[in-house]
This record gives sequence, structure tokens and C-alpha cells, in this order.
Amino acid sequence: ASMNNLNDPPRWNIQPDPRGRGAGAGDGNQWNYALLVPMLGLAAFRWIWTKESQREIQKVKAQYDKDVSTITSEMEARYRETLTERRRAVASLELELEKERQRVKGYKQALISQSQQLMEERKQLQQV
Repeated sequence: ASMNNLNDPPRWNIQPDPRGRGAGAGDGNQWNYALLVPMLGLAAFRWIWTKESQREIQKVKAQYDKDVSTITSEMEARYRETLTERRRAVASLELELEKERQRVKGYKQALISQSQQLMEERKQLQQV
């Protein structure tokens, strides 16, 4: 037979043996089964890997959420503290302002009574 006879191609090792080994021989079934094992292994590996990845992601997410809530509560506490300090400062300044107002009022009254006294003295001098 010639080398290039297309009706009788050489037997590659990929082809199933046409003489038949057990049931389903001749239609490539044994190759499907041969591929099934690594495919199952791959699927199992992928499933485990995915589960692991999800667990890692959940862990990172939980840590992130914890960090964010910690930072948030710290900032809220600091904000409230600052607010309290500011309110205290405002109250103290208002007190100072009121004291100054009273002092000014006192000066005003002193000036008024002094000028009234001067007017009285002038009147008395004019009557003499």
C-alpha cells in the first residue's frame, strides 16, 4: 500500500481501537472517560479555589467594614468633643461680653450722674 492512501490513514494514538475494548468501543467513549477524570479534578479544584477566594474576600470585607466603623465612631466622638469645646468657648465668651456690657453700663451711669452733679453745682454757683 502506498504511504498516501487516504482510504487507509495511519492509526494515530488518539483514535480509539476499532477492534473494541469492552462496551462502547469504537465511538471514542474511552477517551471521553479518560478526559472526564482531569475535568472533574479541575472542576473540584476550581470549586475549592472559588470557595477559598470567597472566604478571603469575605474576611477582607469584614475587616474593611470593621475599620470603617471604627474610624467613623472615632471621628464622630472627636466631632462631638470639638462641638462641646466650641460651645463651652462660646458660652465663656458670651459671659465675658455680658460683663463688659455691664461695665460699660456702669461707666455710662457714672458719667450721667457726674454730669448731673456738675449741673447742680453750676446752678448753685449761679444762685449765689
